[in-house]
Amino acid sequence: MPPQPPAIFSKFLHYRVFDFEGQQVGILNGPGHDCAAVAAVVLDPQSRPYIVLKTGDARMARVVRNDTYLKWGCISGRMDKAGANASKIALAEITEEVGGHVVEGSFRPVGQWLTPTQPYESSECDANFFSLIQIGEAPKGDGGGMEVEGLIGPLFLKFQDGFAAMEDGRVGDAGRAMTLYRRCADWMGYVPELDRWVYDHPRLQQRYSTLGLGESFDPRKQGQSEAVPANFVPNGPAAAIDGAAWTECQKVPLSSHSQMLDGKTQHTAHGVPQGPAFTNQLMQSDYDRAKVVAYTVDPERGPLVRLSQNPRPIAVLKQTLSSEHQADRQENHELLQLDVDDIQFPRGGSPQDLYDTPLQKLGEPCGASSGQSDIYYHFYARQTKRAPEMIPIAQAIQQCRTGQGDAQTEALLLRLCRHLHWLPTLDLTVEQAQQML
Repeated sequence: MPPQPPAIFSKFLHYRVFDFEGQQVGILNGPGHDCAAVAAVVLDPQSRPYIVLKTGDARMARVVRNDTYLKWGCISGRMDKAGANASKIALAEITEEVGGHVVEGSFRPVGQWLTPTQPYESSECDANFFSLIQIGEAPKGDGGGMEVEGLIGPLFLKFQDGFAAMEDGRVGDAGRAMTLYRRCADWMGYVPELDRWVYDHPRLQQRYSTLGLGESFDPRKQGQSEAVPANFVPNGPAAAIDGAAWTECQKVPLSSHSQMLDGKTQHTAHGVPQGPAFTNQLMQSDYDRAKVVAYTVDPERGPLVRLSQNPRPIAVLKQTLSSEHQADRQENHELLQLDVDDIQFPRGGSPQDLYDTPLQKLGEPCGASSGQSDIYYHFYARQTKRAPEMIPIAQAIQQCRTGQGDAQTEALLLRLCRHLHWLPTLDLTVEQAQQML
């Protein structure tokens, strides 16, 4: 392995600048590089699935952005424990963050590929899992200070309600959350827009595809809950927490557009400090990113979109850091990868300035990876004339699930499907699918 450049910052987050084909490429990463994310689900007595999110997802990056400090979040953990693979990390997070335990035989990987979270700044990827869970004792968090007992707990949402929350800003890092849970629904053979399992409708099952996730898995065979538990309600002193503040902060320059904030933060309730201070670091930048997809709606083939090859030096360089991460998935290390337009633009600006045709905003922006940076992704579509290189949106989603694109790209395509009332797993509109029930 070639010698590595020194880390500019290396307590918890690393930032290293590599020389790649004559250009300087900065890579941000946390311990272990990658994360394990769990699409936790509860089945009610009638086998209707419910998303399980956690309350009290606290991120200092949102305070820096003047956004809501506490949002709903997915069950996820960084692969930072020695000797623990992605599966072990995921299982531990279920207990720590929502107080759940796995229904026997239901914990499984979803897909075979790692999915990048912010591929132009970081080497971080998500390894996605699925599990039916039962709720046990109240969660206590990981003991690190950010996760507070009495503040974090399970929240149960119907899939459609969960997706709406991921688009309107109630869920943190919503691009990753949308990608995780839509893959979960597609892999299970469940169509949220119809509230139907395809196994019960032969005409739907005949044309159904998981879009690159392999053979579908019917979790109803694993068992239902007696009832969907009540949503967790924050309690005790932690219930008053609504913000955070730096108790100390050093600003470490990284590049002309970013710096590392290194210090300690403390939860606050109406500005009053709550509990002990804990170590916190994040990369602060002066720009955001936008995913912009060009699309048209063909009368016969449905939505068509354009993907093009884009260079990703970080994907190539991550191979030289293989001793630092141990995710048990395939990963795309090619330089050129398929993507929609990924636009860097100044905070306060707009990607519209780069286009002659109007952009359609698809939901609210969200953090790319709020545990390590304050960069937000914005989601746009622009309707164009049909071009020969355009492909069906289902094919584009499948590309994202098999090594191309990233979590934000797939989330954009999924938001566009919802906007157009299109079911890519069936290649039908919602109305057409309803007529086949």
